[in-house]
Amino acid sequence: MEKNRNTEHMQCENGNCNTATGVTTNCCTKTTQFDGLTELHQPGLDAVDAFGSLFISGPRQGLGISSTDKDAWYYNMHHKHRGKAIIFNHEHFQIRGIDSRAGTGVDCINLEASLKNLGFDVTPYVDLTLDELDKKLDYWAKEDYTNYDCFLMAVLSHGEQGIIYAKDRAYKPEDNLWGRFTGDKCVTLASKPKLFFIQACQGKRFDGGVQLRTQVDCSSTFKIPIYADFLIVYSTISGK
Repeated sequence: MEKNRNTEHMQCENGNCNTATGVTTNCCTKTTQFDGLTELHQPGLDAVDAFGSLFISGPRQGLGISSTDKDAWYYNMHHKHRGKAIIFNHEHFQIRGIDSRAGTGVDCINLEASLKNLGFDVTPYVDLTLDELDKKLDYWAKEDYTNYDCFLMAVLSHGEQGIIYAKDRAYKPEDNLWGRFTGDKCVTLASKPKLFFIQACQGKRFDGGVQLRTQVDCSSTFKIPIYADFLIVYSTISGK
């Protein structure tokens, strides 16, 4: 797919712009051609779109280059590697009142196997303190993901509303987890899928379930969670 095929070309001289149609207008925008790209200079205005821009006036944290066309319907999933997956599994805690999570070791093993079957390069961690978790996150946020299709992180732990527990204390996921992998901080993941799966409670209420019976055998009943068959997706993170 080619971009900017129908872009109207303009030539500026002394503040007057001559378009391809021959109409002369006054403007303060100039264009600079280099390496097949056009840079726009407009006082006080950044050239920014949904994927970010290569040309941003003023300070910036990162320079991202999208591996997916701006108008593409699908992500580019044809890199050398399918994706990098990180698993933080918390079973035992040093926090008073927080019990161990029996069975989470099996969950972690099954999740790792499933991700590997999907082509992911998987790195699991077990029972990290918050300081240890932060160091691992810093390390992975600085990695080069140029040759990866996407990034995935799974956290298996206890939690409450707005927080997740590491081995020794709680933390806010938006600050410690996905906040480090935004396109401006981890530029090689810009325009690539970044998937975060949190297996942790967000409160102390229980799902009582609903009792059902089949139409085939009215004497047979079973229970499913009230929120079964839901796919709940947030377009923004908490506080944004």
